[in-house]
Amino acid sequence: MMIGGFVFCVSVWGFVLTQTGITWNLSPVGKVQPKPWREAEE
Repeated sequence: MMIGGFVFCVSVWGFVLTQTGITWNLSPVGKVQPKPWREAEE
């Protein structure tokens, strides 16, 4: 059970990191800009 859970967690994290990495590479501007905009609105 422990090994299965570990493999599952690693695969999920790998998937998440891969997806976020792809998103960052495709649209770095969209990821970087929202924070300054939110601060300006506040």
